[in-house]
Amino acid sequence: MPVIHSNETDPVEYAILKLPAELVDQIEIRFAQVHTRDHFNPENWRSEQLLPDPDRPGWYQIDLNALNIADGTYEYEFILDNHTSQPIADPFADEITRFGGYRGIFHILDGKRWRAPFSWDDEFANELTLANNHQLIIYEMPMRWMESAPEKIRQVGLGTFEKTVFAHLDDLQKLGINAIELLPVQDSADTLNWGYGTRFFFAPDLDMGPLLDLKFFVKHCHRRGIRVIFDIVMNHARLCPLSYLHRLRYFLDNTDEER
Repeated sequence: MPVIHSNETDPVEYAILKLPAELVDQIEIRFAQVHTRDHFNPENWRSEQLLPDPDRPGWYQIDLNALNIADGTYEYEFILDNHTSQPIADPFADEITRFGGYRGIFHILDGKRWRAPFSWDDEFANELTLANNHQLIIYEMPMRWMESAPEKIRQVGLGTFEKTVFAHLDDLQKLGINAIELLPVQDSADTLNWGYGTRFFFAPDLDMGPLLDLKFFVKHCHRRGIRVIFDIVMNHARLCPLSYLHRLRYFLDNTDEER
C-alpha cells in the first residue's frame, strides 16, 4: 500500500488529504468541530470539493491549510457523487472517532493542520540497546487479551496500551523478553478477536487506546530494551473504506484468485 498522507514534518505536505476513487464524478469532504456534537447533523456540516490529482489519475486531493478553518479538533468524512446518506471514512486516517459512525479526525492550530507533539528524545535513556534479529526472545502479545477477567468469568477483559505498560512490561523484562510482537493493533471491526479483519490500517483500535498511548507503549518498551514488532495483516480486511472507494485496486475476490 503506498504512502498517502505525506510526511507530517512538512506542514505543507501534511495538510493535503488524498483519496483514491473509481468511477466517480466528484468527491466532497464534510467536517465539523467535535465539540458541536450536541447538534450532531452531518448533512449540515461544512463541505468542500476535492480536486483531481493532476499527477495521479483516479486520485483526488484537498489542502486543509487553504480552507481557512478555525482552530479546533474536527471529525470528517467523504461524500461521493452527492450520496450524502452513504458517507465514506478516510482509509488513511491515523486518528478516528466512532460517534454516530466511523470518521477521521484532524486538528487545526493557527489555521494549519497540526498534530500533537511527541518526544522520542529519551527513548533509550537507560542506555539499553535493542537486540539484533538473531538474538530475539519474542513474546507474541494479543493486546486485546492482556487484561484479566474477574475470577470465575470465562471472558477475558479488554487490554489497552496504557494498562499493559503498567501491568506487564516489567514482568516481561524480568523474564528476559527482548521483543514483543503485537498482534494487529490497527482498528478492526472485531472487539475481542485476533484483530485480523482490519478496517483502518493507519489508526490504532479505539478499544486499545489512542495513537498517543501506542507511542508511549513503544517508548516504554524501548526503555526496557524491548523491541516492538507489528503484525500487520495485508491479505484481508473487513469494512475497510478502501473496499468502497476503489475495490478493484486494493482487493481480490475468490474469482480473482482462481485466475
